[in-house]
Amino acid sequence: MTARIIIPAHNHTGMTDACLRAVLATIDAAAEVVLVDDASNPPLECAATTDPRVRVLRNETSLGFAGSCNSGAEGTSAEFLVFLNNDTTPLAGWLEAMLRCAGEDPTVGIVGCRLLYSDETVQHAGIAFSQSDGEPRHIYRGFPGNHPAVVQTRHLQAVTGACLLIRRTLFEALGGFDSTYENGFEDVDLCLSAIQAGHAVAYCGEAVVSHLEAVSRRPDSASPSGAESHNRSKFAERWAATVRRDEVSLYAEDGLIAFAAGDIYPLQMTLAPELATALGEQTTAGLAQLLNVRSRQVFDLEKEIGYLTARVLDHEAQP
Repeated sequence: MTARIIIPAHNHTGMTDACLRAVLATIDAAAEVVLVDDASNPPLECAATTDPRVRVLRNETSLGFAGSCNSGAEGTSAEFLVFLNNDTTPLAGWLEAMLRCAGEDPTVGIVGCRLLYSDETVQHAGIAFSQSDGEPRHIYRGFPGNHPAVVQTRHLQAVTGACLLIRRTLFEALGGFDSTYENGFEDVDLCLSAIQAGHAVAYCGEAVVSHLEAVSRRPDSASPSGAESHNRSKFAERWAATVRRDEVSLYAEDGLIAFAAGDIYPLQMTLAPELATALGEQTTAGLAQLLNVRSRQVFDLEKEIGYLTARVLDHEAQP
């Protein structure tokens, strides 16, 4: 099975070079790598691009995530395309596991992987759709990276584009990523389109990649609120009526929430402590609110660590 790995990048030479070096150290000679420099200023000059497996494409004007990925996917006969963020560090065996997941089941058109933060907690273990608003969210974000719920392989409705494998023929049949989205929701849209076309989307817990998350577009080029609103509206218009709100059913499937059947209500419900806190008395609600605030602070700190790590890598790459 042959693969082309496409890495869209905007700025951050050091971080991008570190990503390239990690990719090259974990793939065989048959895989090809395309770095798409999306109008970086100054242009990316990565030492790892001297490897003969790497080809560099440069966009004169920024095409964003979707446009850069689509450009990088052109002109190859590889059986699979792999889209990979430049703020990632693939671990040994990642590509083989993703290829194996697709190869063992011909119905699978798209494969995602387990993405971990630097503290080895979960950043992505697949995407679920909220019971409350129907929007996609990373299921089990913040869970321990080795939790039983995140190490399994399963079919889902969507996975993140930060590390996404797709059959080339399917990608071409779908017309690639929809570039009318502005750096958001393109990946989920692609997954749902693949399912609509009769293919399955798989999450491969065996494939592991470290992810700084959203560094390459922060802070100077972060998606403005107008673009975010546009993306949400477009996604809702296209998919709100058909997407399955599967968040709770996935929790139940993984044994993290359970109901004890009875003839009369209220039923007894069991919640895994790592999943949720059931609010009861006001004192409990107050404690839960405090824990939620602290959890958000830790999450924001993790993203800040990722951004600062990228800055350090960029500084080290300067001549």
